[in-house]
Amino acid sequence: MPGFEPKEKVIAGSKFVVSPLPFGKGREGLSKLLAIIAPAIGEALRGLSVKAILGNARLSSMLGDALSSVPSKLDEPTMKWFESAFGACTVAEAGDVKAPLKLDSETNRAMVF
Repeated sequence: MPGFEPKEKVIAGSKFVVSPLPFGKGREGLSKLLAIIAPAIGEALRGLSVKAILGNARLSSMLGDALSSVPSKLDEPTMKWFESAFGACTVAEAGDVKAPLKLDSETNRAMVF
């Protein structure tokens, strides 16, 4: 199917080959991400009317604050899930060495960074 082939990119001399996530993993990842982002945005907009939201010059600042709080809401189990899901679909290549972009070993971390 067009658009679902692995993509290659060279960054700082290392080649990265990225394959699309399987549908189920992508859906699960989207659900996890929305579970983090939606409450942050909802918290920022709580108590505002639709009219206030549409006409409020501070809205972009409020949304920016909400989105900037997202990294602090990403806990270790969630980060490990994303690492596993995306890392399993990405391979870093440098010379003859190929390593999945899973940072679960010192070898992989050294290879990637």
